[in-house]
Amino acid sequence: MIVFSDANELQAPFAKRIKEKLGDKLLVGTVGSITSGKQANQLLEEGLDVVLVGRMFQKNPGLVWSFAEELGTQIQVANQIRWGFGGRPAAPKERKL
Repeated sequence: MIVFSDANELQAPFAKRIKEKLGDKLLVGTVGSITSGKQANQLLEEGLDVVLVGRMFQKNPGLVWSFAEELGTQIQVANQIRWGFGGRPAAPKERKL
């Protein structure tokens, strides 16, 4: 029987063991209560190849932006999406005096 001491990173211990055994023969990822960018990044730094986040997107559709902000990094998005957050770039308007 497996007893979980924490609800976070439910599958990470299993994924880490699989990665240790297989090395780079196979990409190994994890799922299960990944709730922050720092948590996801830590799992990647510990050797996993992919961290999959699902349920948190239902709670926060802007999760990619939240994770990027938390990690202090910028993301690249399509212009159409960026315009909705920062305004569409326009030619400078002439000022009439």
